[in-house]
Amino acid sequence: MLLECKNVGKRFGKFVALKRVSLSFPNVGLVSIMGRSGSGKSTLLNILSGMARPSKGKVYYKGNDLSLFSKEQWRAYRSKETSFLFQHYNLLPEINVLDNVALPLRISGVSSLKAKRKAKALLNEFGLGKMAHRNVKTLSGGEKQRVALCRALSTSPRILFADEPTGALDETNAKKVMEALKEASRKRLVVMVSHNEELVKEYSDRIIELGATNDEIKKHSPRAISKKSRSGFSWVYRFLPSSIRKNAFKNLMSFASGLVGFSALFLSVGFFLGNQKAVEISSRRTLGYQSGTICKKDYVEMDNSPLKLVKQSRPSLEESASLLESVPSAIAEDDYSYFFPSSQVYEFEGEKRNPCSFLPIYDLTLNEGGKALLKEGEAPRTNDFLTCLVNEEFASIYGKVIGKWIYSEYLATVGEAGEKGQVLVSAKLEIVGVVEEFPFLNSPKVYYSHQGLKEYLRGLSVKEKDIVSFLAEQPPDSHYSSYRRRVFVHDEKDVPSFWALIQKSEEEGYEIQSEGKATADSFLALSSALSTSLTLFLSIAVAGIVLIIGLSSFSSFVSSKKEVALLRFFGAKESHVAFLFSLEGTLGCLLACLLSLLACPWLEKLVNGYFQSEFGVTNLLSFPYSNPVWVPFLCLGAAGLLGFLSSFIPLKVAGKVSIVEELRDE
Repeated sequence: MLLECKNVGKRFGKFVALKRVSLSFPNVGLVSIMGRSGSGKSTLLNILSGMARPSKGKVYYKGNDLSLFSKEQWRAYRSKETSFLFQHYNLLPEINVLDNVALPLRISGVSSLKAKRKAKALLNEFGLGKMAHRNVKTLSGGEKQRVALCRALSTSPRILFADEPTGALDETNAKKVMEALKEASRKRLVVMVSHNEELVKEYSDRIIELGATNDEIKKHSPRAISKKSRSGFSWVYRFLPSSIRKNAFKNLMSFASGLVGFSALFLSVGFFLGNQKAVEISSRRTLGYQSGTICKKDYVEMDNSPLKLVKQSRPSLEESASLLESVPSAIAEDDYSYFFPSSQVYEFEGEKRNPCSFLPIYDLTLNEGGKALLKEGEAPRTNDFLTCLVNEEFASIYGKVIGKWIYSEYLATVGEAGEKGQVLVSAKLEIVGVVEEFPFLNSPKVYYSHQGLKEYLRGLSVKEKDIVSFLAEQPPDSHYSSYRRRVFVHDEKDVPSFWALIQKSEEEGYEIQSEGKATADSFLALSSALSTSLTLFLSIAVAGIVLIIGLSSFSSFVSSKKEVALLRFFGAKESHVAFLFSLEGTLGCLLACLLSLLACPWLEKLVNGYFQSEFGVTNLLSFPYSNPVWVPFLCLGAAGLLGFLSSFIPLKVAGKVSIVEELRDE
């Protein structure tokens, strides 16, 4: 005997659907199973076909116990050895008639050409050849069932199971289907469940009524069944277009989320790659970039206290030169801020104005650097105390400033108690140029010549000496002189070395300050805080992309559970079915990544323009879109992998489908 069952029973909880059924079936012929409603006809058919497992008893095929079958043997049994004809056809509406019939062959590994050739032959055999390319939705019930029968016979199964194949048909179509089944039974075993007693008696070779005496099981020699089964893969791509159309809205949502996510991701990566270099470049855009100050720090212990006081004093020229040894072009000069304070009231256009910053530059002619910053006017031709440059922040207050004058005077008190005198330092500076600086934390500034002020102070006397000589003789802690020395770096290339001294100088008891570095450090601190926020944002963005793609793919999978059950019934591997639905998310992810790569140069330009106008930082974002050339391909590969894993893993883990439950006829 080809197929037999022994003492088979099936329970659903406390409900007994089938009890101690023993039957045997021949190699060929049409065997019909009948019985009253609820007798377990369909349950028995599902057990014999392998769609369900018995709670008790054994089922044998060619002498092999089905309960001992491996996963591959089960797939071979369902996809090649047996086939199934359903009451309600279970044709796939996404593909045409020809592809429906060829589907089991494609899944079993037959090439597309051979599968369609055989499917066409079967359709012609059953008078359906002209309908090969029609949509199954346009067929009548009888035509659908005959197409389903062609599909069931396409793999040339040894056993064809049919569950109420005429239940949804009129009398004429029911007879056509029964005649087709009778013809098919001449070469194979056809096991049919039906309640139509008239048709059963007319066409069956043998009738089994559940509840009557069961057939006796005959002894036989077991014959082997293949332990391996081929499973094709190319069928997946035939389903893909229709699946994408069916789930268009979900796929659009996945694509939109991916587009936003990848755009944000690329822009953020561009920020990580470009912000530090951009800040370093932007911080050079100040006339104070090549200057700074040095002071000496001494710690004084307090009696009976763990606290220490910090005493600041002016280092000697020798000490300053020794400290600046690693900066070849740097020199230390006296600071004249006692006689010309950096912040003071001034007159402009005949009116007194609020204080602004007056800062010295060693070379006001800008031959040593800074000419690129000139936005309006020109650099002074000489380093005298008659001209000045102002920054944009200053010019923005007063509008047109070129050729106008800044007047400032400071009355400095000199002398001990009882011998006090006063020295008037007055400056009338003509504005000859406006410089465009790094605007972050910038304030109105006036730049004058350090050398010009020095020469001017040589012409003023105090205690029978010119002020420059007087200051040079003052002790380091004198209140007449600054506690600091001015440092000027003549070669712009040496500024990084000068900045590197700042940390080192603290270890040696000195303090070096640079306005340019302080501004850069402040912006980098802000940038670092933004980077931290972006890291969190990116984590959320990537998690969002993964979640949306995964949910979309799983939702598409769940909404197509009947189709999935059919594919599994025809022998498709779980991983191949999961791959089909994963492809939608993967393609959406790839397309979103590609469009993001194409759009990001424009977005980058837009964002860089905003940061340049608001903060004066140029090229804050810098993503290597094409240099090196492999970067876009790497991004696309990573996006494809992300999309695939986001959908494939949840489908593989949680995408189990009960074939019996999903294919159970209404």
